[in-house]
Amino acid sequence: MLDGLINAIWALPMVWSLSMAADVKHGIKPAAPAMALLMLGLLLLLGVFVVNCVMLHRSGQTIGKRMLDIAIVRTDGSRIACRVTSSFGCCRSACLARSPGWAGW
Repeated sequence: MLDGLINAIWALPMVWSLSMAADVKHGIKPAAPAMALLMLGLLLLLGVFVVNCVMLHRSGQTIGKRMLDIAIVRTDGSRIACRVTSSFGCCRSACLARSPGWAGW
């Protein structure tokens, strides 16, 4: 849940820029602020993704898990393998994107 709140860091600028798109389309607002917000959101998305991947690889924790002092480990307590970390992150992202409660659906 905390990781979802951290995703708001990049999602909010993107949603805000998309909400400005209708005004830009009708000529009410200039396109530059909407594009700047969209680019900011994309840069923040990339930053959060990279930080989470590095943290998952090094310690088995994402940003939110680190705040709660939780780690992803094997049943014997050892670190998870890099390939397991990568597939977990991709599966988690795909599942979250399809869940109705995620992203305000």
